[in-house]
Amino acid sequence: MKDKSKKILRRVGAALLLGLSFLNFGSSWGSQRAKSVPRRSQNIRKQTQEEVDTEIQQVADIAEEEATNVMNQEMEQQEEQHEMQQQTQTRTQLVLKYATIGGWGLAMAVFFTSAIFNQPFGLGKAALSLLPGEPHVATLSAVAEKSLWQIGENVVVDIKLATNQEKVNYFKMTIVYDPTIIEFQKIDIDINKFELLEQNEIDQREGIIRLIAKKSGEGEDFKKDIIAKITFKALKKDNKVKVSLLQNESLVLKTKREDNKGYNILGRVRTAEFKIVEEFNKVVKCQSIDIVRSRMDKKQWEWLINGAPIPLKDGNNWIEVGEKTSLLCVYSSDESIYLLVHSDRKVENINLMNKLTGNKASIVEADDWSSGNNYFHTIIIDSSKLIKEKPNKFRDLVISFEVDEKTVRWPEKGLCEFVMEE
Repeated sequence: MKDKSKKILRRVGAALLLGLSFLNFGSSWGSQRAKSVPRRSQNIRKQTQEEVDTEIQQVADIAEEEATNVMNQEMEQQEEQHEMQQQTQTRTQLVLKYATIGGWGLAMAVFFTSAIFNQPFGLGKAALSLLPGEPHVATLSAVAEKSLWQIGENVVVDIKLATNQEKVNYFKMTIVYDPTIIEFQKIDIDINKFELLEQNEIDQREGIIRLIAKKSGEGEDFKKDIIAKITFKALKKDNKVKVSLLQNESLVLKTKREDNKGYNILGRVRTAEFKIVEEFNKVVKCQSIDIVRSRMDKKQWEWLINGAPIPLKDGNNWIEVGEKTSLLCVYSSDESIYLLVHSDRKVENINLMNKLTGNKASIVEADDWSSGNNYFHTIIIDSSKLIKEKPNKFRDLVISFEVDEKTVRWPEKGLCEFVMEE
């Protein structure tokens, strides 16, 4: 094609385009083309957007569910804490309520017992006068003269009366005991205080004593005075023997001048308790030796043991005071007592106590030695500080010592006596 022809064609095409632009046909055609061209890509974007929205929705649902669970748990915990707080408050209120009631009851009990029985505090007659009726201030007590008795020994029980400054002139009491353990012997009434009446009843089979006594005149007040002594005989061993007063069958009468009637003021009774043992008086025989103020050392003891004065076979003066432990006793003219303790173990801290007075004897450790499995320990006792029952007898004694850091008491139950042989 010639250049002239090409130029003509270009001019025609330009004119056509110009005409289309005037008629807006070109822009409509272009927009239609623009819409048709990216439709596929738009569909792809829409599908991708829908998939992303679904995943987000799932995540949102899971998060919402977890949040709901957490909120429910927190609400449950709050409710539990609230219930626990309410229960704690309720319990605290109950404790305070009962503590208040208990404290009030205890205070009232202490007041009334102190006013009526003078226990634990003695409020005296000024407080008693505020209470209606007659105050029960008298006390009847059964008291054993000793806490330890031996089978076959006479057991003495004192009946004591305390009236807290009130004057009385009549009493009645019922005493019970075990007749298989102790046997009734007699009753002694202090005639300077009361006169024994004929209505007394003694039932040895049942173990019951009913005693009635009176005092002429206006009466008198008693301050733990002994008004009667009851003697029993110990029949058999028992670690807890009781002689009891029955309060509901006993009374102490105070006479009022206005109507001359007796009013019971007995408020309390007390029971006697003691022990009965098979062997009470263990006897330690002490042989005389012709030594004055000697320390009785090893040499002197060995000479004495091997000599004639104290044999070591049957009938000797050795006393068993514990497991594989025994002692030997001698005394001199200066009233010193010498004890030799023999054991298969070392013996320490020997003591001698007078149970009647509660005093320990003055003891001097003299000597100790050993030979194989035989251990010897000797002490000196100043007998001038002990109470003599007779010129040659010391009673109510207990020996104690330590073996392997354990304290041994002899006699284990009961007491012993030292007898100075001629």
